[in-house]
Amino acid sequence: MNINDLIKLSVFFSFSICGLTHAETLADGLSIQEDFPVMHSLVLEGDINSGMVQDIEDELIVAAKGNKIFKLTLGNSRGGDIDAAMSIGRLLRSYDSMVTLRGECNSSCAIIYMSGSMRGAIGGSIGLHRPYFVTPIGSSQLTAEDVSTMYDDVEQYFEEMNISNRVFEEMITTPPEEMRDIPATEVKYWIPDLDPVFSEIEVSNESRRYNISGAEFRQISSLDFSSYCTDHQSLMAHSECTMFAKEAALRGFDPSISAIVTAITKKAWDICDLSEAERNSYHSKKLDLALKSIREKDPSYHRTAYALPERTKFDNCVVGIIEDARQALEQ
Repeated sequence: MNINDLIKLSVFFSFSICGLTHAETLADGLSIQEDFPVMHSLVLEGDINSGMVQDIEDELIVAAKGNKIFKLTLGNSRGGDIDAAMSIGRLLRSYDSMVTLRGECNSSCAIIYMSGSMRGAIGGSIGLHRPYFVTPIGSSQLTAEDVSTMYDDVEQYFEEMNISNRVFEEMITTPPEEMRDIPATEVKYWIPDLDPVFSEIEVSNESRRYNISGAEFRQISSLDFSSYCTDHQSLMAHSECTMFAKEAALRGFDPSISAIVTAITKKAWDICDLSEAERNSYHSKKLDLALKSIREKDPSYHRTAYALPERTKFDNCVVGIIEDARQALEQ
């Protein structure tokens, strides 16, 4: 399953569960959300404040220890503390988190949305306006240097998140008392669903896993495989079918025999399964890299997990077995 397929399934699952009661409530507008099994998911609603930062860091560590993707869903939020929002955003990016939108997400909330390495606007809107100081009565006079420093900090954040200067300019030129609303249907044209750097790394990793070039991976992934799944009625079944058809094509097979390819792949996984010692070693190294990324707010560490020797050994073994099977079927 590649990352675009995962986003589609996650969006479907978000629609199917949005009426459920949260299993656990955290402080400060955060709550645990029941979600797709490979994910550890939170919902953020209400005003953003500094108390949320530690909660989110703690839950990122839970996700890392469970070997799960971290997902944050943004509900209705007017915004709040911009420094807290940027701290949250850097934490989310450190683990290449998924951030989805389903409510009115304004001001500092939009800052958090930008941090997702994987993003998806399910509903609602993004609201942009120039950040401003909340100046208490009796506080010292605000200086031009104070304002310039804040704007520089926000611009630096946009650069870290690989958000275009166009979005920064739209935000900075909209007065605080106004709002530039971007509906969910248009959000991806301003803030793409995949961070470009993350996307390039994922394509590199996935193309190596399938033993094809990055160009081939992109070309096959862009194809529509729905014609192979006309007999699947439910949305979930149809999505799974198209994923299996795409998987077959990526493995070099005709998509029409995706069921056979799935069986071959599962057999290859069994044959190539690592020993218990190798699995423990791999998961230990991967967790150490993830925790270092979260601790230092730097995703570069955990992104190297794909190249760990145990993972490379497994992937190469699977590629070899599937290639032998493909050649046998062609004879």
